[in-house]
Amino acid sequence: MNSWQAGGYVAPRLRKASAWTLAMAVAGVAIWAPVTAAAHDRGARAGAAASAASAAGTVVSSTAGKPGRFLVNAAGRALYVFTRDPNGRSTCLGSCAQEWKPLLATAATARTGSGVNQHLLGVIKRTGGGSQVTYDHHPLYVYRGDTSAKTTAGEGATADGGRWYLISTAGQELKPKSSGPCNPVCSGY
Repeated sequence: MNSWQAGGYVAPRLRKASAWTLAMAVAGVAIWAPVTAAAHDRGARAGAAASAASAAGTVVSSTAGKPGRFLVNAAGRALYVFTRDPNGRSTCLGSCAQEWKPLLATAATARTGSGVNQHLLGVIKRTGGGSQVTYDHHPLYVYRGDTSAKTTAGEGATADGGRWYLISTAGQELKPKSSGPCNPVCSGY
C-alpha cells in the first residue's frame, strides 16, 4: 500500500527505521507523532479484538424451565419484558435500570442462539445513549435478583409502575396461571 491513511497506518519502510505514524492530516498538511513499533502493534491487536467482539454481537438464546421455553442471555440469565414499555421503546431508566438491567447491544445487531428467531431480534437506541436488544419489539432486561442461570425470581414482579414477565421464543409474555394478586412476585405455572 503506497498511500497514507489517517488513523494509524505505518509505512513498512518507516516502521523499521523510526516507527512514525500519521496522527492527523488537515488540508494536505500532515502532523506526525512518533510511536514505537511495539505500541503500534499492541494498538492494532486491541483494535482487531474490539472489532471481533463487536462483530460477534449480543447473543440471545432460549432455555426450558417451569414456565415453559423462555429467552436467556449468553450467560443463561433469564430475560424479561416490562408491560410499561410501548412497542419498541424502553421506559425503564434511572433506578429502574439499576434493578432491571437493559440487555445492551454490543453491535448493530444481536445474534441468536438455540431456539430463537433471528427475525424477531432487534436493537433500539436508549434514552441517554446506548443500544438495547429487543425481541418482537419488546426491550429486554436482566433482573438483578436473578443470581444464576435459569433463575426467574423476577417473573410476574410488580415494580416501577408495571409488571415484569419472561418472554417466550414466540415473543409472548409468559404469565403465571395464578389468579391472585402478584405483589411483588407471582407464582403458579
